Amino acid sequence: MSFLEKLGKVGSKIAESSKKMIGKAEIEMKKSKEIKNVKISYLCKLSRQDLASLYKSSPSISSISGTVFANLSDTKQPSPYKMPINELVDKLTGLSSDKISEYLLRTRRREIAEKFKLEIEQINKKYGAEIAEIEGRKVSGASETEENIVNDAVDYLRNIKFNINKDNNETQYQEQAKMYLDGAILGLKEKFKHFKIDVQREVPISGDTNERIDLLLSIDNFRIGIEMKKSLDTTGTSQRLLGQIDRYIDLCDALIVWLVFEKYDSVSIKKILDKAHQTGKLIRIVTPEKIFK
Repeated sequence: MSFLEKLGKVGSKIAESSKKMIGKAEIEMKKSKEIKNVKISYLCKLSRQDLASLYKSSPSISSISGTVFANLSDTKQPSPYKMPINELVDKLTGLSSDKISEYLLRTRRREIAEKFKLEIEQINKKYGAEIAEIEGRKVSGASETEENIVNDAVDYLRNIKFNINKDNNETQYQEQAKMYLDGAILGLKEKFKHFKIDVQREVPISGDTNERIDLLLSIDNFRIGIEMKKSLDTTGTSQRLLGQIDRYIDLCDALIVWLVFEKYDSVSIKKILDKAHQTGKLIRIVTPEKIFK
């Protein structure tokens, strides 16, 4: 190999390395922005008293502000009690996710803290997968096309607006849920009309049981099971669903758990998502406001 050829090879490696670095930097920027938005959404739920307490208990923030204002003549450090709320919240987004989570736990907001931590974990997981892809590391057993199909189905279900009374008993809920499932069938058929598609309702999971999965969406030879639940906020509901997933997973290539109401606990969500790692199959949880994967 000539000197110029060697030089060209080295140049190609440097260019490829630079491309990866730029790609990672862009992903990190997107991740930081998304994490900041989640922090803002949770901080905005707190009172000014809570925000001020968090601010005062965080030397990393107050010391920076103190240094800045110490360099300005006749200017005092602003009080968190008088600072505009949006400015106070923006400063607090500089805290680590762990610091915010610790404060929520310390002030006996365990459920909110767990949901906050789960959302942050989901963001880190999502962008970690993107970085792994740039580095050429395999992170999923599903093909890109299959993952896109599942994500498209999830997006469609997430945008369906429910008009179900939260106080309905189980029988009343089931009757109304059937209407939404029937509507979902029509919408999914339209969304994937360019594929060979079949949507079946209440599909038996085996011949020796009466148990049925709500929807089975077959796109070509790729099968997505869809199980609709009112909520996921009790241990009993969570355990029943985990058992269903174990029984449904052999019937499906991917599974979507579709929650009608934004009522769930983070422990249940994590246990369901762990099934994806155990089985190597795509599992998504859809709520009116969020998607967990």
